[in-house]
Amino acid sequence: MFLLGKALQGWDPHECSARWQAADATTVAGRSRILDGTRAWHTDAIEPIATVLDVQKRARSTFWLFSRTLVETLVPDFGSRWVSRYAWGNLYPVGWDKPGDSPWGALKEAQDPFVGDLLRAEVELLAPATVVIICGPWYWHSAAKPAGLDVLPRREGPLIAAGLVGGRVWVVGYHPRYASQGFSLRGLCLRRIDKQDGR
Repeated sequence: MFLLGKALQGWDPHECSARWQAADATTVAGRSRILDGTRAWHTDAIEPIATVLDVQKRARSTFWLFSRTLVETLVPDFGSRWVSRYAWGNLYPVGWDKPGDSPWGALKEAQDPFVGDLLRAEVELLAPATVVIICGPWYWHSAAKPAGLDVLPRREGPLIAAGLVGGRVWVVGYHPRYASQGFSLRGLCLRRIDKQDGR
C-alpha cells in the first residue's frame, strides 16, 4: 500500500540532511547537496518512517493515527511493525519551513504542474496494489488529470474519488482531521474493505 498525505507540515530538526531552503536549489552544487541529503535521510535507521514519528509528537497527530489505523486494517501483519508494511509520501513534496501550514500561493502554484507526473512516477516505481491519498479537493484536482486519474468516480465525503485505474485500487479523500466532524477513521477503512470485497 502507498499512502500519500497532502504535504509536509513541520520538519525535522535543523541538522536534518533533507532540510533545505528554496535558494539552495538555484545552483548546481546546491541541488546536488539537496539530492544527496534527501537520499541519506534516515538511511541509518532500521525503519525510516519510525524515526519520522519520533519528532514533535507526530505519533498522536490525526494523520499518523489514521495511517496506523489504515495499515493495521488493510495490510497483513507477518510479525512486522505497522510502519514497515507500507510506503508513505506526500502529494506536494515541498512545504513551508514551519509546522502546521501546507503549501499555498506561490509555493503550491510552483508545484502544481509537476505533482501529477511525480505521483505517476512514484506509483510506477513502487507498484502498490492500493494507493490512498488524503489531501482534500483543492490539492487533488491539480494532480488528478496529469496523473491520468480524473477518470476515478467521485464519492461521498469524506472520500473524494475511488475506483480501479491501471489495475490498482485508488482511494482519495479529505485529511483525517474531518473525522472530528462525524467521520469514523475505522469506519472509513472498513467501508474501503467492503468495497474491495464487493460488499
